[in-house]
Amino acid sequence: MSDETIPFGPEHDTLGKRLKHIREFRRFSRKQLAEASGVSEKTIERYEYETTDAKWGQVTQLAGALDVPISVFAGGEAANDDAPFDSVPGPVKSASNVVSERTGLTDQNQRLDALLSEIEDTRLEGFGNYPRYTVALLDDLRDTLRYFEFSEITSLTSEIDIKNPDGKRLFVDESNLNGTLERIVDVAVIGCDLCSLSQQRLEKIAKKAGVSAPFLGWDDPSEIIEHLRPKLRSQCLARKDLGRLPELE
Repeated sequence: MSDETIPFGPEHDTLGKRLKHIREFRRFSRKQLAEASGVSEKTIERYEYETTDAKWGQVTQLAGALDVPISVFAGGEAANDDAPFDSVPGPVKSASNVVSERTGLTDQNQRLDALLSEIEDTRLEGFGNYPRYTVALLDDLRDTLRYFEFSEITSLTSEIDIKNPDGKRLFVDESNLNGTLERIVDVAVIGCDLCSLSQQRLEKIAKKAGVSAPFLGWDDPSEIIEHLRPKLRSQCLARKDLGRLPELE
C-alpha cells in the first residue's frame, strides 16, 4: 500500500507528526510498531514528540514496517544510517533512473526485468547494506507495475510463480491488483509469496518471527499475513548478510 492512500493535512508538516499519523492510520500501537520495525518503543515515542533527532536507518525501518515509501517522511539520501534524518539534503535518486542510465533501456518491459534483477542482486548482497537504494528500488517497482496492463502483470505472476491458493494460474484484474502488487513485492523482498503458503505454515513462521496469535487464534491466512508481512519485510530490509530468513527455513 502506498502513501497515496493515507490522507495528510497541513498539520502533518513534520516527521514526528507524519509518523504518528501513519502509525495511527495503520492501527499500530507504538509497541506493535516497535515489534514490527525493530525500533524501540521509546525511540518511536521520542520521534513522534520530536524530542530527539531521527536517524536515517531507523526511519527506513519504520517506513518498511508501516509499508510506506521513505519519501513520505520527506527525507533524503544519507552517508550512513546514523546520520540525522532531517539534516540530509535532497531526494533519494530514482532507482529506475539508475537502472535506465546503467543499461540504456527505454522499453518498459525491459526496464522492469532490469529492475527485478537489480532487486534480486541487492537482496543477495543484503538489503541492509544499501538501505536507501533498496527503498528507492521498491518504490519504483510499485510505480512501474502500475503502468502495466492486467494481462502483463498476469504474465509476470506466472514467471515468478505466484498462483491462486488452489495452485491454478492467477489472473489479475481490478479486484485483486493491489493485493497482487504486494505479493510481487513479497517475492522481491522476502523471497517467497506468503499468500501461497498454507495457514499451518504461516502460523509456524509467525511463531518463529515472534508475531503473537490473537487470544482465540488466527481466523484465516490473510489475518496472519497482515501481521506477519511488515515484520518479515522489516527484517529482510535490515539484513546485511546472505541467505533466507531463519523463519522461512
